[in-house]
Amino acid sequence: MRTRSRVHIILFLLGAASAPGCHAPSIKERPSRAIKAAYTRVLGCIPGSAAATSSEEFAYSQAAAQVEASDVLDPGRLLALADEADAIGSRLARRDPVAALPWFRDAAAYSAFALASAGPADPPSALYLRACDLHDHAVEELVRGSASGSRSSTGSGAEVVEVAWRERLAASGVAVAPWSPGGPEIPCHELWVAADFRVKNIDHVGREGLGVPLVALTRFPDRKAVPDRFLPERLRLPATAVLSPNGPLRGGAWRSQPATLALHDPIQETTVVPAPGAPAAPLAADLTTPLVHQVLNSTLQQLRWGGLLRPTSYNTAPGIFMGAPYRPGKIPVLFVHGLWSSPDAWMKMTNDLEADPLIRERYQFWYAYYPTGAPLMFSAARVRQALHELREAVDPGRADPALDQMVVVGHSLGGVLSKQLVQSSGRRLEQGLLTRPLEQVALSPETREALSRVIYFEPEPSIRRVVFVAAPHRGSNTANQVVGRLSSSLISRAGAPQALHAEVLALNGPDVLQPAYRRRPPTSIDNLEWESPILTALSELRIAPGVPYHSIVANLFPEAPPRFWTDGVVPYESAHVEGAESEIMIRGSHLINDAPEAAAEVRRILRLHLGN
Repeated sequence: MRTRSRVHIILFLLGAASAPGCHAPSIKERPSRAIKAAYTRVLGCIPGSAAATSSEEFAYSQAAAQVEASDVLDPGRLLALADEADAIGSRLARRDPVAALPWFRDAAAYSAFALASAGPADPPSALYLRACDLHDHAVEELVRGSASGSRSSTGSGAEVVEVAWRERLAASGVAVAPWSPGGPEIPCHELWVAADFRVKNIDHVGREGLGVPLVALTRFPDRKAVPDRFLPERLRLPATAVLSPNGPLRGGAWRSQPATLALHDPIQETTVVPAPGAPAAPLAADLTTPLVHQVLNSTLQQLRWGGLLRPTSYNTAPGIFMGAPYRPGKIPVLFVHGLWSSPDAWMKMTNDLEADPLIRERYQFWYAYYPTGAPLMFSAARVRQALHELREAVDPGRADPALDQMVVVGHSLGGVLSKQLVQSSGRRLEQGLLTRPLEQVALSPETREALSRVIYFEPEPSIRRVVFVAAPHRGSNTANQVVGRLSSSLISRAGAPQALHAEVLALNGPDVLQPAYRRRPPTSIDNLEWESPILTALSELRIAPGVPYHSIVANLFPEAPPRFWTDGVVPYESAHVEGAESEIMIRGSHLINDAPEAAAEVRRILRLHLGN
């Protein structure tokens, strides 16, 4: 009963301290799509007029033959054909979405031909804009209609395209081009129309233009494959669909081979040519919906709780997740989350940074993951090991110089961890943990090697800049208080730290450990106690020469005397670090990793890094 009460207390305190509340980003299917689907099912039960449909199709085929017999592309007549094909397809889709696919193909193809003859894209004419609208509506319906059979659902109620969607499109004269978002080709297993979702409480990043923004999903089920294991098992990326006919209009030659439905990468591409002879058009983009869809339909929330309370059970996930397939030539930004958190903590900052075209062009985003209840030294060793494994997976020959210009951004506990990545331990951590040199401590060879990896380290040469966000370099009084003590008591100490601690005591007795660690192995919260031995040792280590570092500090009371400055968790004297190239103070609480001001400062630093 006593343990249950402690659990209830700590859950309440943690929830009150960091729950995102009503301002957290959310995503759900738009009501209009659900209503339309229901309406379609009802209409499917009402008999239609086969004679009327046949009459429309005959008139359409006659008009198409006349347009395709001409040597001159008439955008007005092409758009009239596209409009009629779209109307017939829309009527058919109410009863048989698959039967409507060829009509939407025709509508998109004739719109593409019209774009080739409607004049320049800048400034766009009324005909040009109408052609774009018709093309995009037809492509939307191609994507939706190709999944018209049995459907499953995500947690948000989104429709999932079944595996036969490519075959359905192929049978309708549409071939899906290979998908290679910023690098080698990868499979595309599912598609959603981004406009079918409503995303709230986050700024929308995208642009107007030609094409249909999509959420494209790829599965990486083999968690041992290289480098797939560094990607989420279900990776959602932005894509923009554009349909292009293959072959000339005259004589209907374009119908002799399938039209191409291309999935463009809106991060890498900004323009698209919809048809031979057409001017380049701005490529439409929606970068926010796929990002929110990825985060809110993933297991990251489980990693947050499980990683804090049962760190050993959540130690099998990769130490680093790539936000997208590796893109050679782009500088990695490694985000390191804080206590009781996971990579989802960086959703808003990632979204804000992707709004900058230069950042999109020059950087790729990676996310560290570590079970936050584990001792700090073990977590840092985990991330270091993951960095080495990831580099070996994507660039074994060390041929990509961009990977040697990495920027690390760490929030809270992640900031302290990030600092370890650019420090040389010497024997200082050994002294913070043990009362005598490691070589004088009796241990099995395996345990000695494991402990050496934890307490001895050198700066990672690939990291060239670090940003600390509300980092408790000297600890936090919260860890010493009731909430900190309760939190630490609930964390399971099973696994490698407990086994190592037990072996040290069994072979050497308790006096070989510093007093703070004799009773039990520390948790991360113990490590964060004000001026804990480990933090004291780390604060005495210098950051590697030639690695500039920056500090972003939160303060709830900037008008108060400096001795009262705090973000509610970390006092200013702990967040402040001497020698920083820059330090800014943001009014707000400890969770400033979500703040627009923090994203703006990180953006400034990333641009500065490019200049250097």
